Amino acid sequence: MATKKNKRAGDPGDEPLLSDQEWADLERSFTKESTKSAAYKEPSARQRELTEKWKKDEPKDTGWRTDGPPADLSPKPGGGGPKSAPRPVRHRRPWLRNLVWALVAALVTVAIIGGPKLFSSSKGSEGASPAVPVGTASGAGTAASAASSLSSASTASTASAASARARAVTSDEQYFDGSPSQQWADGAAGIVPPAAVAVGGYSAQTVGAGYAALKTFLVAENLDPAVLMGGDPRAMFALLDPEQRLRAEYDGWAAKPSPDGDPTYLVTRFDPRTAMLMGHTVKTDGTMTATLSGADLQIEGDYRFVYIVAHKGDPGSWARVLVHRRIQFTLYPDARVPAGTHALTRYLSQFSNSACDVYNGYLNPQFTGRAADGAEPTGAPVDPYGTLTAPPSTGASGTASDSGSDGCHPVGTI
Repeated sequence: MATKKNKRAGDPGDEPLLSDQEWADLERSFTKESTKSAAYKEPSARQRELTEKWKKDEPKDTGWRTDGPPADLSPKPGGGGPKSAPRPVRHRRPWLRNLVWALVAALVTVAIIGGPKLFSSSKGSEGASPAVPVGTASGAGTAASAASSLSSASTASTASAASARARAVTSDEQYFDGSPSQQWADGAAGIVPPAAVAVGGYSAQTVGAGYAALKTFLVAENLDPAVLMGGDPRAMFALLDPEQRLRAEYDGWAAKPSPDGDPTYLVTRFDPRTAMLMGHTVKTDGTMTATLSGADLQIEGDYRFVYIVAHKGDPGSWARVLVHRRIQFTLYPDARVPAGTHALTRYLSQFSNSACDVYNGYLNPQFTGRAADGAEPTGAPVDPYGTLTAPPSTGASGTASDSGSDGCHPVGTI
């Protein structure tokens, strides 16, 4: 038997690993029975064609799928045909690997940044301070955001302080500081009719309509800005029964005021040539009632109004003026008054801080260091919030009874 040389396979001059005798013994070991179970597949025509071709012209690597090692198609040393197909190589996909890493990085970032926020929101309900996001870039953004917020808050605080100072100077409330009227409602909001209920044979609806009409009348004679500065109170007279002839009577008073008849008995008005209203607020307070007088229903309002008036061209001379009025409407069981109109059966008035014995058709406030038309208030000081009583009859009230002015009084405490 030939002896094998102790050389590595593949070295130049190698002898076959098996001798002829060993090959013969190996072939005899494959009996007919053992070869029955051997799997054998006859090569296809394409395989046989390529085998013959590669014997003459060995295939070359074309560079397709260069991301793996080239296929070794050279024949085995000492063999008679091409090497069997190599084991398939799993080619790597760089884009898939990059995608996986990107997903991992995103999850880690969410865990780092989102975690504190999650715990912060859960603790927020317990009053804990919110957590600050971690990380250089995030921290820088947070710092910039905080600086921006502080700057905005500082600007807002400055603007708010400036606005507060402006309100302290321009707010109408400054004019009522120290006055009992400071707690009163503003304008028409101070005229609040009570809940309407049936009175005698008059339904709640009729009583409510009487309340509403009286409120409209009070607003028209005491709160209309145009009327306050000497305008015509036509809206007020539209509510009244024309048969009372108050419209013509008022026009006569306005044309020639006198102690027997002055427009201020019915309307609050100031002389636009010498006075101007300050701010936009008139303080209002009073009550309204509905009572029976025989078969008649009387709706009466007792209201006080405080105005801020200054001498024209001199805002620093402002003063408060109080007007106290009692107005009564009477509703009759029969259709004695035309629909949509009302019978004015009483109107009483009293003024505080208006010159006495001056009948020029206007209220005449007493400004600081000034006197209206050279006249000074006279008479003993009285409570301007006291009960308004009817003056002696002047005979100038037409069909209305107990009407006119109860006089003027010094400032007192308005």
